[in-house]
Amino acid sequence: MKKIKYWLFLLKYAKKTLKRYSFNFLNKRYFFDVEFVNPHKIYVSESSNIEKGTVIISSEPTTDSQKDIIINENCWIGRNVEIQTWFGSQIKIDDYASVQDRCKLLGSVSIGKYSILAPDIFISSGNHFFKKQPYLTIREQDATEIFDGESFLKISKPVIIGEDCWIGKNVFIKPGITIGRGSIIGANSIVNETVEPYSIIAGNPAKQIKERFSFVPPSILTPFNLEMLPYFYQGFQHFERGKKIEELLKINEGILSENQSIITLENREWTTIQMEGNAIENGSLSIFINGQYFSTKQIEKGKFNWAIQKDFQELEKINREDLIPECIKKYFCISFEFQSSQKGKFNFSISRIELI
Repeated sequence: MKKIKYWLFLLKYAKKTLKRYSFNFLNKRYFFDVEFVNPHKIYVSESSNIEKGTVIISSEPTTDSQKDIIINENCWIGRNVEIQTWFGSQIKIDDYASVQDRCKLLGSVSIGKYSILAPDIFISSGNHFFKKQPYLTIREQDATEIFDGESFLKISKPVIIGEDCWIGKNVFIKPGITIGRGSIIGANSIVNETVEPYSIIAGNPAKQIKERFSFVPPSILTPFNLEMLPYFYQGFQHFERGKKIEELLKINEGILSENQSIITLENREWTTIQMEGNAIENGSLSIFINGQYFSTKQIEKGKFNWAIQKDFQELEKINREDLIPECIKKYFCISFEFQSSQKGKFNFSISRIELI
């Protein structure tokens, strides 16, 4: 009997130890004292680090191939962080972002490249029900409203944090909030409204107190004028460890774009979009204006120079307005979607774009 108890103890200890030395099977990465629940639904880049005590959970995972939790390249996740999704919601932490100690990210949350989250931040896309049937407990009301993936996604309000943001310690961000690129949120703030790009806000409720940069998109953009870089709003390479931006722009003959990207320009009347750049790979580039499909160009490896006429809009109607952050919809937004047989992160660069 003693031997059975002894072996049961060893088995329990071994199971606990394996759980503490959790790892990402796909990348063969090992992390000390980090717990992954349903790791087949979790992606962690080989170049990212996760500190001890952190828990990453895909709850009630769907059977499809979608990764519910994505931690992209060169990210840093601190100690005792909790990252958890439910019913097919998704949390994405993009390149070079850092999430410091004891932060909680729950539900559907997107954190843009280069962003910095200080300790003890709470972000959730979900909520509790307490008024529909107030004679029931909150747990009972939750159970009547949230019982599967479809019901959860109906009430879930995704939180979007743009690129290059700095969120201070102890900040609470309300479900459904979009924080514009380049914004700074002061410590102990409660954010319950959309935050404009490059704003500095603080307080309870948080209000704008300063501007980091006056965000006024022009009608002509070139990344070689560094003051225009903020208008290459999302999906562009603004940073690489060990290299200055001027060096990156020179090497790539412009600013590199991911397969999905967004540019902001002055919102005015126009007849032509003049665009110059360099294709790293052959492929097709679809162009959307303010979320509405406009045209697709077949491009071959090498330099390109296009004049895209407003009168030649293709008849196909595809609306991708949902991909444009709420805080920039008042500007003229051009979105790009690049498709290629190659699987590179960056497949083309832009050296100049102008509304005529």
